[in-house]
Amino acid sequence: MGWLTEAYLMFRQRIFNERGQVASWVNIYAGDTNIRQAQGLDTPVTDATEIVVLPAVAGG
Repeated sequence: MGWLTEAYLMFRQRIFNERGQVASWVNIYAGDTNIRQAQGLDTPVTDATEIVVLPAVAGG
């Protein structure tokens, strides 16, 4: 994600908290795996891995 957050500063501000961790309201999937249940931002991916960034939704 380094190249993406360097190229798009606004993306970094919306995805990461002030400690540089993925914000609690954001879910990132590498394929079918939520990176929180894997190795976080160090989760291995290939060129074919689909990365999905989803904001958490709350409400009623």
